[in-house]
Amino acid sequence: MILKLGQGVALFLAYIALGKLGIHFLSLNPGNLTVLWFPSGIALIAIILFGFRVLPFVWLASFFTNFDGLEASGGHLESWQVYLVDILSSTFDTIQPMIAYTVWRRVITSNLTSTTDFYKFVFFVALIPCFVVSLLLCSNLFFFDFFKGKTSLEVFQVFVMVSLGDAIGILVVVPLFLYWRDGKYEGNCFVFSGLIAFQSILLLTVIYFLPFLYFLSFFVLILFGYFYRRKGISFGIVQLYIFSILMTKLKVGPFAHDDTFVSYVYLISFLVPFSMLAELITLLYEQVESHRLELENQVIKRTKLLRQEIVAKNNAIEALNTSERKLTDSNQTKDKFFSIIAHDLKNPISGYQQITRILLDEYGKYTDEQRIEVLSQINESSTKLYQLLEHLLDWSRTQSNTMPFHPGLFNLIDVIHDSVNEIENKLILKKITTSILGVSVAFTCADQSMIRLVIRNFLSNALKFTPIGGRIDLLVSESEDSFSVECKDTGIGMSKETLQKLFRIDVPLASTGLEGERGTGLGLILCNEFIQMHQGKIWATSEQGRGTSVSFSLPKKSSHR
Repeated sequence: MILKLGQGVALFLAYIALGKLGIHFLSLNPGNLTVLWFPSGIALIAIILFGFRVLPFVWLASFFTNFDGLEASGGHLESWQVYLVDILSSTFDTIQPMIAYTVWRRVITSNLTSTTDFYKFVFFVALIPCFVVSLLLCSNLFFFDFFKGKTSLEVFQVFVMVSLGDAIGILVVVPLFLYWRDGKYEGNCFVFSGLIAFQSILLLTVIYFLPFLYFLSFFVLILFGYFYRRKGISFGIVQLYIFSILMTKLKVGPFAHDDTFVSYVYLISFLVPFSMLAELITLLYEQVESHRLELENQVIKRTKLLRQEIVAKNNAIEALNTSERKLTDSNQTKDKFFSIIAHDLKNPISGYQQITRILLDEYGKYTDEQRIEVLSQINESSTKLYQLLEHLLDWSRTQSNTMPFHPGLFNLIDVIHDSVNEIENKLILKKITTSILGVSVAFTCADQSMIRLVIRNFLSNALKFTPIGGRIDLLVSESEDSFSVECKDTGIGMSKETLQKLFRIDVPLASTGLEGERGTGLGLILCNEFIQMHQGKIWATSEQGRGTSVSFSLPKKSSHR
């Protein structure tokens, strides 16, 4: 409320002060016939800010502003006649911004931010209302005989000067208010001040010494508009008008002429087109800049969308590749599964069939010792077949994510001792010595049954490919966050090509032990699956004739599937 009141008082005082300034310093002939009538623009600004309720104050300010000039020009009139003329003139001055604002609200859609709105502002807000009201003002003056002793041409000249003076006041003051009303200035104040000083010096120099170069002021206006947009051009136009009018009033410069009206015509014919053109160029530049920024934003948005589409397509391609890899793995798993069924299961079952058929057909011919030996062979083969079936079942569960997984805390060393004890008889038969080295306590959180199967598989393979009198060492080591188990033998080793096929389902790996034991490679593949379920690692090193080392590591902390 206080801010609004302060703005109203400031406009009221500015109306009177700038009106007096125009009458005494910006007029080319005595009286209220100024080249630049600031009050017309201030009145319109007041209505823009406060609406039509401010009209009584506009009327009052006009009354105080015009009274001195009317009293001086109407010396032959009675005092009441002067007051009546002033009352009517103030009424017409109040009607003018009211008409301008009403037309503005109907024909202009924004605050002079486009060239179309600027054209409408010039003709419908400034020129037409001012000519209409000036006609009423001049009629009022003519009726009260203010034009006594003047010719028709001189009356017409007064009408033109009053009309254009009011219109120029609106054209100069209102854009300055609209562009600066936010109070923000984003440019460099020192550079802006320097440009204002440069234009002042240029205008003074040109007007006094080089009037034929006055057109250079137009390029200074263009600089105002280029560097400081609408704020700069509106300020530069006001400065150009004030300097040009003052110099012409002092009878210097390119527009000075003995005939006052001719000076006025020269001055207006230069200032109005040049200032309007400079402002239009600035608005056009802003529109081009706005379109450029909008285009850049659209390009950025489009680029962002294209990148998103590319990412989406890359994700789709990656998903397709992943799906293809899974399909390939699935096909390889299926092929491996059928290969095991076709060979590793078929052969033992076929052997059972033959042995049981022979035993059935020749039962009476065999002694008890021979029957026991055949039954021992059948039992041993069935045990191996059962182990193979267990491996197949466990492996199929890992492929379908249905393998039970129950991690718990246990000591790896105890599991290793148990696994060695399970094959102790076989180790004795082959005269193979074993040793468990490294740490004596290695507590880890894992699925004990899975880890037991991994260690048992390592020992079984080492036993299978280690000759009589060989050696198998189990080394348990500890790092900051994991335990590692290494099973190292002095067996026959393997080639680099065979080593690369370990833990892989996509390549066949059939092997035969030193005593004819057949293997499918499924055991190590299953070990790899189990270790991965614990977020561990498994690896092997080997050299033909120098043995093999197979290792795995487990994290100390609780592992997850």
